[in-house]
Amino acid sequence: HKLWHPPEKVEIGDFIYRMGSDADSELIAHLSGFDYSHIGMVIQTQPLQIIHATTDDDARRANQVISSSFSEFTRTAKRYAISRASFLSQTQKKAIAQALHQRIGEQFVLLEQGKKNLYCTTLLEDEIKKQFAFSPDYQHVDAPVFRGKYLFPKSFYQYPDMEILFTSDEQ
Repeated sequence: HKLWHPPEKVEIGDFIYRMGSDADSELIAHLSGFDYSHIGMVIQTQPLQIIHATTDDDARRANQVISSSFSEFTRTAKRYAISRASFLSQTQKKAIAQALHQRIGEQFVLLEQGKKNLYCTTLLEDEIKKQFAFSPDYQHVDAPVFRGKYLFPKSFYQYPDMEILFTSDEQ
């Protein structure tokens, strides 16, 4: 795999998306009809740290909320993108980043809307909603393993007043 380098001027509160190379990533991208299967948020810039809820990024920290460096986050990525929520103030972004940092170690739970879940998008949604009337669209899924409404990275990427800062091209 190629080594990705983060674009300059990444800020706290920026969203980072990736398309993984495993079967789960392919399934998520297929179900959501989107180029990216996972999302995290930048909570620190020097050095760059991204918080996200993941199943298998780190074998020692499986199925939980973790903080990763940019190279750890993009290690298995086929492509990635970065967006910025212009609907959030710097103060709100810092508050969200601090709240997310407190959630490191919480258990990953993939369940449909209405159940007590915690996966990459709902982790971020929970904390953003404490700062802003955030209402991303849940998508109905009817697949063998997934039934119900789920929140995919696509809903963040396509949210009103979301500025796409960077997309990598698949090499």
